[in-house]
Order: sequence, then C-alpha cells, then structure tokens
Amino acid sequence: PIFLQQAGYSSTVNIGVVGAPGAGASSLVNALLRRSRSPGLPADTAGGGGAVADGAPKAQVGCTSTTRRPSAFPLLLPSRGSASASGAPAQGGESRQTPGAPAPPASALRLWDLPGVSPDAGRSVETACADMGLRYFDALLVVCSRRVTAADQRLFSQLEFWRVPYFIVRTKVDIDIASERRDHGRSAEEALRGLREHAARQGAGSAFLVSVRRPGGVELPVVRFAMLAAAKVRRSLRCSGAT
Repeated sequence: PIFLQQAGYSSTVNIGVVGAPGAGASSLVNALLRRSRSPGLPADTAGGGGAVADGAPKAQVGCTSTTRRPSAFPLLLPSRGSASASGAPAQGGESRQTPGAPAPPASALRLWDLPGVSPDAGRSVETACADMGLRYFDALLVVCSRRVTAADQRLFSQLEFWRVPYFIVRTKVDIDIASERRDHGRSAEEALRGLREHAARQGAGSAFLVSVRRPGGVELPVVRFAMLAAAKVRRSLRCSGAT
C-alpha cells in the first residue's frame, strides 16, 4: 500500500494494531507509546484524545470509531544491552511520520494505528486486509473486546494464510473485573482466570488480557515485550538479508 511505501517501509519494522471498530486499538497504541517514553519525559495526560503532556502526538480515541486512515507512531528499538529490565527502550521520542519525509534508520519501529476491520463497515474482512496491506506488516496486534467474533476469526485465518505473526490482545478487562466483582463477588484473579478460560473456548487461548485504565495494565507489559521481541527478530532477519 502507498502509505507503507511513503513511510519508508523497507528500512523499518512495522507492527500494526488492528481490530473491530471500538475494540480499543487506538487506546492500546497510546498505552504502548506511554510505556515507551524516555524516563525523563513527563507522563501522558489523563483522558482520551488530544496531545500528550509533552506535546507528542497520540492516536485519537473515542466511544465510536475514530481511526479513518493508518497513522504511524515511530519508536526507536533498543540496541543490544540498552534495554532496561522491563524491556523498555533506553531512548524513545515518538513522532508522527509525514509522507515524503526521509526514512528513519533501520533500527526504527513503527507502531501503526489502523482503521477498524468489520463486515459492518461495508466491506469484507478479506477486502479490508487487502486494502490495508496487512500481509506486508512484520507483525500485528489484533485487538478484541469482550468476545472473539466471527470477523476476528476470519482475520486470524487471513494472517495465518499469509504467515504474518500476530498477537491477540483482549482489551477492556477492567470492565469485566468490575462486573464480576459487582455481580458475583469474584476477585480480580478469579475474573481473569474466567476470561482466560472463555478466550480458550473461543480459540484465542494465547490472548493477552489488557486494561489501559487499570494500574499496570494487567498483561500490557507482556504485550509490549512480545512486540519488541518480534520487532528485534524482524530487524535481525532484515540485517542478515533473510527477508
């Protein structure tokens, strides 16, 4: 797709964040960007939408679908020995890439906030995958909320057909934890165990459980670690000429 070509696709590692409209993909992007910020930079402001505290761009969020076109948020992959114990890059400084701008160094990682994929949007999942060029991404975070839908399953099948590495991220688990506590008196640990069992029954047993509003994000640090690990593998393959 043209947006990947304009963003210096050949010299970067590109990880897309995609899901059904309203699943929380943009909020996940912002949460991952916050955790990739350099230690000396201020934290993100509370709430959704607008600029972060230090003026860096962020993905637009809202109660309805807000992502109309692919948006890239570049990060710098940690060099060998420069990552902290949590896996955070030693230096960050994300900024939106503008078309026609010089390509960043080969160590750059681009986190893409992609439009929602849903048959209700007037196009099939397969068409949406082709239009966004998902087969050309180095890896994808597929975002699901509350349940794995038939459209999600078709998206998984498309990515497996094209052999694109992907991670399933189950968002908004804070809502489920609160509901389980209120309705059934269950603890957070019991609620999370039930969510994992439910995800496994839907064929998504490897899903990461995430809340962008709960302290620690539940498994958000694990998602970030998996994302960086996949990016470093792809970078190594490109440096060796294997891709």
